[in-house]
Amino acid sequence: MGVPKFYRWISERYPCLSEVISDTEIPEFDNLYLDMNGIIHNCSHPNDDDVKFRISQEQIFADIFAYIDKLFNIIRPKKVFFLAVDGVAPRAKMNQQRARRFMSARTAEEQLQAHLRKGEELPKEKRFDSNCITPGTLFMAELHNELSKWLETKVEKDQAWHGIRVYLSGHDCPGEGEHKIMDFIRHERTLEGYDSNTRHCMYGLDADLLMLGICSHEPHFSLLREEVKFNRPAPKKGGAAAPQRANPSQINFHLLHLSLLREYLYWEFYPLKASLPFTYDIEHIIDDWVLMGFLVGNDFIPHLPHVHIHDDALPLLYQTYIQVLPTLEGYINESGILNLQRFEVFLKAFAANDRRHFLQTLEDESFLRSKTGRDPHGLFKKEHTEEESPLSGAESSEEADGSDEISPDDEAAFVSSDEEDSSSDDIPDELPDGGVESAAELLSRLNADSDPGEDELTEAVMAAELRGMDDKEFENDVETCWTKTVSNSFRRHKRLYYREKMKYENITKSELRKQAEGYVRAIQWNLHYYYKGCVSWNWFYPHHYSPYISDVVDFSNMDMSFDLGEPFKPFEQLLAVLPSASAECLPSPFRDLMCNKESPIADFYPTDFRTDLNGKKNDWEAVVLIPFIDEARLLSAVQSKMPLLTPEENARNSIGEILLFNFKTKGAQVRTTLEVNAFHLDPQQVIWGLLPNVKLDVFFPGFPTMKHLPHSGELKQVNVKVFQQESKRPSMVLTINKRKELEKDILDLAREFIGKEVCIDWPILKMGMVDSFWAEGNKYTRQDSGEVTAMALDAEEQEVMKSMLYSQKERMLSRYAIDVKEANTIVFVRRFVGVTYVVEGGVLRPQKQWAGPQVAVPVLLPLLVTNVNVEGGVSLRDIPVSEAYPKHSKVFAMLPSWEGFGYPALVDMVDPEGRVRLTVSIWPSVDLSPVRNDYDSLSLQWMNSFDAGRKIGVDGRLLSRITGTVFLIIERNTGEEETSRTQEKINIGLSLKLSKRNQEVADYTRRLENGYWQYSMLCVQLLNSYKNNLEPFNMLSLGQLG
Repeated sequence: MGVPKFYRWISERYPCLSEVISDTEIPEFDNLYLDMNGIIHNCSHPNDDDVKFRISQEQIFADIFAYIDKLFNIIRPKKVFFLAVDGVAPRAKMNQQRARRFMSARTAEEQLQAHLRKGEELPKEKRFDSNCITPGTLFMAELHNELSKWLETKVEKDQAWHGIRVYLSGHDCPGEGEHKIMDFIRHERTLEGYDSNTRHCMYGLDADLLMLGICSHEPHFSLLREEVKFNRPAPKKGGAAAPQRANPSQINFHLLHLSLLREYLYWEFYPLKASLPFTYDIEHIIDDWVLMGFLVGNDFIPHLPHVHIHDDALPLLYQTYIQVLPTLEGYINESGILNLQRFEVFLKAFAANDRRHFLQTLEDESFLRSKTGRDPHGLFKKEHTEEESPLSGAESSEEADGSDEISPDDEAAFVSSDEEDSSSDDIPDELPDGGVESAAELLSRLNADSDPGEDELTEAVMAAELRGMDDKEFENDVETCWTKTVSNSFRRHKRLYYREKMKYENITKSELRKQAEGYVRAIQWNLHYYYKGCVSWNWFYPHHYSPYISDVVDFSNMDMSFDLGEPFKPFEQLLAVLPSASAECLPSPFRDLMCNKESPIADFYPTDFRTDLNGKKNDWEAVVLIPFIDEARLLSAVQSKMPLLTPEENARNSIGEILLFNFKTKGAQVRTTLEVNAFHLDPQQVIWGLLPNVKLDVFFPGFPTMKHLPHSGELKQVNVKVFQQESKRPSMVLTINKRKELEKDILDLAREFIGKEVCIDWPILKMGMVDSFWAEGNKYTRQDSGEVTAMALDAEEQEVMKSMLYSQKERMLSRYAIDVKEANTIVFVRRFVGVTYVVEGGVLRPQKQWAGPQVAVPVLLPLLVTNVNVEGGVSLRDIPVSEAYPKHSKVFAMLPSWEGFGYPALVDMVDPEGRVRLTVSIWPSVDLSPVRNDYDSLSLQWMNSFDAGRKIGVDGRLLSRITGTVFLIIERNTGEEETSRTQEKINIGLSLKLSKRNQEVADYTRRLENGYWQYSMLCVQLLNSYKNNLEPFNMLSLGQLG
């Protein structure tokens, strides 16, 4: 599943999912989890297109630590901070890792050669090989060592890191980072005393984090990620390059709220509520939604043919689900266990997508055939035994066996024994990329002088008037158009797919059944992996492609057991996933296995290989056609080299431990270790679903919910603009229903709400305080006496109000897909900006602070959320002084009358009355009287340009120009070769100021608030030296400077 593609699709379908976070409105989280590999990649090679970029390992590590620190300081978790680095992955993931790394190496080489052909000079330092971000490399071992030391220091010395558990599951602990995090969450949920309202935040860039988070059934869960921008314009030639290093301080971060996704899914499948013969349960709906997401493909299994996000496969899956589920006896995904009978019914219904897509292909090809007279793919080949009439309804012709419908075997791609001799002659020689070729691609390569084929099928397709149908008519007419002739053509088309894609010359029924069972087994392995953890380290899907949906049948009784096995050792995985171009990432004894043509596994490392877009749009989505690893051969080759390893290399090839850092008391050991499988659960121990005592109707500040306003949800085309362009697909529109509590006289409403705490920005609720009302031509405010009065709006204010009503309604619909139909009142609300504390009786009592009235924001009255049950966090509760200022904590003395004002201090103790005793080191005061007495001679003595010019004998305007930029134009000699414009002039100015950039050189120039420049005596002395030592200076004139 493409990460940017899925993120964009789901963000435009459910437009309220994400928010840009600000320092004053960050939710209070208990646990923060980092999927570290995204950070490591960002900090080591932020721009893969820049072949000149170089960075030292020391700088990479420093940037990684700065990134971690930034994320920690944004979220500030209260209980747990879990850092997970990818360890050795299951074999199921290695195929995808292998493909990515082979492509990465090839792309890097192509970029290098392209620059060398241009004659461009490259840095002498070696370019960073991103493939070394793989478990077991020296780079990862050194990073793990430095990261563990850095974490230990932070926990020991940084007070913000005290009182929480910090875990590091490094590259030496098997498992993908995000799945090690999920193991931890599942384990925590089984512990006595676990808070069912724990608030989780996970950072990472992978699309599967969304699936993992929501299938945990932890309702208070958000994903943190960098802002995603689509359709960015390419940099202009010679323009500014991309940022050279990862800089988190310049990045906007987004929170994607899974609590809102849960509620959006409620409306997505709401039509089922009235039609299900069993209980409508959103937790089971969520599980089935996760299952459907697997069918568009992920890192472990390829997508089904023609099932792509960009082709709206997900809405088709949802529609099929809504149609099929009422006919079943329950849900399909039962807590991570696939109900095979129900899944088979669902796939059979979704197989209509195969037919629909094939008919569209026939439509394109019939049109081309009418123009060219050629049938290049054999789709219109006539078989003499076929019935031509539509096989539907009472008019269907009967088959030889008396059946009046097309059976699965009639349509299946396998070849029966009596067909084997002749079937290959019926199949065209080649299959277009992705299964079918576009009309334009076909037309471009057809020969006009080909012999015309038969016309019967063309006439049948044209008679259906496919091109004249809208989408709904086409869907309804698929069965009518599906003649036996079409069915046989479809069968030949699928056989060609299996021959070209999977190399089955004539696929048999048993081979097709093995394909179907292999695909279903892959789905079940995925469900286990997401819901219970890895059930098999050595299972993998052994094909680059998936079978057709219509061929995934008759699997309801198959065996679904898995052998757990054990993970590869780090060096075994490196040999399994790296190309020979990255051989230096391995110890020298293993490099020979990759680079020597006589190696017993030399065929694992092709340097030339093909890729196949397979219906995708982007090169990075292509199938990389490299051979799968033979595990037995690989392990045998590894064993032959093991005696040659050094002790340090053997250590890198071993399994490590989970590190736990926890500050207890000053001077105590903060670092302990846990067994690598400390969080692994037996599948029977996993607790599924919502936990007891979970609160879904309470507002946890920063955790959004739709529950506080009456609304309904419906998919509509409203062209939301979540990113840089309007969406062309339907979005879930939330329509605000009437609220009886607002059906009052406006003066009564103003009296009730002005000065009251409310929530705004529904559904991503933020706290605020009502300041005033604008309604019915009046402005309602509260006077100092406490009375609410009305004052008529003047003509200008009435125009402003009219504009506000329109713009607010338009913004809510076009950006958030929130439809506020009836809104005639604007409420001005002062946002919550933070908390201050007042000490009373040994307790710090919070006092909420609100923005000023002058910056109150306009809110439509129907979107004003009142009477919310707020679950206050640490920042909104009373805090005992002893808890706020624990012993040995660092503070600053803020009593201005005390000589220690502003000095850092340490807390010694807090007495029973709440008074804090500090230890503070006050440095000896400095006698500044000599400086004050001789101020004039010691100061820089600033002056304007005319006074400065007089001191060195030049015009003030000339001085102003020469301290900036002055270009000297160079005349070329006759016959001199033309050069670029930048080589024709030289800057002879001193560049002590840059007016356009508003930049100055400290102690030499400064710009006043009115825009005028001043020059110091240091600047005057420098100019005088420049004048005396540069003869052309005296030749300059204002006329020459222009």
